[in-house]
Amino acid sequence: MTPTSLLPSVDERGRPRGWVFWCTACSVCHEILTNPALGTPVWTLEGDAQIPTVREPIVTQHAGRTCVCTLREGWLCYEASSTHAMAGQAVPLALPSWLTTDASLLTNASACHLHTEHSPSPPKPFLPAVPKENPHE
Repeated sequence: MTPTSLLPSVDERGRPRGWVFWCTACSVCHEILTNPALGTPVWTLEGDAQIPTVREPIVTQHAGRTCVCTLREGWLCYEASSTHAMAGQAVPLALPSWLTTDASLLTNASACHLHTEHSPSPPKPFLPAVPKENPHE
């Protein structure tokens, strides 16, 4: 089975919604919606669940903090405008080993594994930028 950095998310009817990833800075999962039939905002996933890229800023609020990030070639890149301690940093995107999924919820019944292979450094150039006005908030 292929390792993954993203977990599929589905709605209450089992329709694909998008993907969920573990945010190291917030210590929670964030969801990116990729199915336009289920509403907006919608992000574009490039690559795959093993080495994903999402170029549009993902903006979330958690515990009074703002997290602004992108996914770049399997790296979680925090923008400088984030209000947590990891602002301006990049870390390999990985699922915690304790995070599992119920295989019965996945359409292909595949299990998700901890992603273990990343390039040794963030993609170049990685320049944290202040996001433009964002409809994804």
